[in-house]
Amino acid sequence: MDTGDDGLEVLDATACRELLRTVPVGRLAWAGSDGYVEIRLVNVGLDGDDLVFRVADGPLLDAVRAGCPLTVEADRIEPALRTGWSVQAVGYGAEDATGPAEGPVTPWARGPHPWTIRLRPRQITGRRVRLAPGEVVVVHLPREEDAEP
Repeated sequence: MDTGDDGLEVLDATACRELLRTVPVGRLAWAGSDGYVEIRLVNVGLDGDDLVFRVADGPLLDAVRAGCPLTVEADRIEPALRTGWSVQAVGYGAEDATGPAEGPVTPWARGPHPWTIRLRPRQITGRRVRLAPGEVVVVHLPREEDAEP
């Protein structure tokens, strides 16, 4: 992991996977046959090194069946502290029609999601923004009497 003077830490694949395990939602992107990029929010889980999604019939499943490369992005930011991280994983999805109904991820969206998609990343990268050594951040929290009911 490399931290330069700019406060950006380049993360290795192990750190990226550890961070991905901490978030339930990511963005899944692919280029359609018309060249336009589509992006969907998806619930994401990890099974070993594979990223796992449950999906319904539709454009995403069509992209997987067509062999389109997929990119997953997940992040967590702390605006008050001006810190955060972002991880991107790129690979090809594999459809698993026989996957269990319950697995390492459960969709939040209502309706059937009968397809399990596994993405074995060919590349996984990430960066984290860190506070400078000795930097102090002042966070103003609302007083209880100022909070809205």
